[in-house]
Amino acid sequence: MNRDQGPDEQSRLVFAGAGCLYPLLLLGGVIWLWFRDQLFLLEQRAVGDYGAWISLGAGAGVGLAAALLAAGLSRYLGIFRELEARLSAMIGPLNDRQIWVLALMSALGEEVFFRLALLDVAGIWWSAALFALLHSGRGLWAWASAAFLFGLLFGAMVENGLGLLSVTVAHAVINYLSLRRMVLK
Repeated sequence: MNRDQGPDEQSRLVFAGAGCLYPLLLLGGVIWLWFRDQLFLLEQRAVGDYGAWISLGAGAGVGLAAALLAAGLSRYLGIFRELEARLSAMIGPLNDRQIWVLALMSALGEEVFFRLALLDVAGIWWSAALFALLHSGRGLWAWASAAFLFGLLFGAMVENGLGLLSVTVAHAVINYLSLRRMVLK
């Protein structure tokens, strides 16, 4: 956190930055699909091959399991505890409404871009690597590593017919529960 900024100002800046980045990812993904004449993928992969209930259930289950795993890792491994403390300091305190909005915006923007627009061009490994790159920074190697693994998992879910809905729900659940645990003021 910048020494000249208080926690509320820092969280407003993070929230404003997210309010710019995630809609740009969403728009960029849609434009990239349109440019490549692949916009039909949005409708084709939105729900997946198994229907909305399976997609929702799979996403909620994966999201809940991952959030519980993250909480356990943070509780029992110092490196994850330190990582979450660092992320919490970077983000600043958020209220529950801000956490909901941030979780939904990031899930929708990132999943449309990485698991829909990029996956069919770059493949699962490169789309996961670029997803990890977005989540990297100085001292955040563990965060980027986890993002890479989640990128592979989410890519596999889409490639195996669970659809964009499943990974967007999983991503939103992970983000909401993790942010709530880390930064709720």
